Amino acid sequence: QAFLKMKTNISSLLILQVPLYFNGWYLLPFYVGELGLLCYKGIVLPYPARNFFPELLLILLLLGIDVIRIFLGMKGNLTQRKIPLLVSLLLLLPIIFGYLYFIL
Repeated sequence: QAFLKMKTNISSLLILQVPLYFNGWYLLPFYVGELGLLCYKGIVLPYPARNFFPELLLILLLLGIDVIRIFLGMKGNLTQRKIPLLVSLLLLLPIIFGYLYFIL
């Protein structure tokens, strides 16, 4: 009967933790591929040299924001804090626009 009276407390949402975990693994091939495509465009294709460094900086900035977003999402999920989850959700907007810029 004592077992039935125990209150179970789930510390984090598995449905949020799994996509954050796999998104962390997705980052490496995505950004390596983007850097490879940028180098390919700069070497093989007629690509303006003045656009190379701003796009490289944009890729590195997106990488930094994405790493911070995933870290804050995991931290907020595991500690059940609202502020890191909210910041992680707000950081998703520039990441989406950055992905759309490089994909389209």
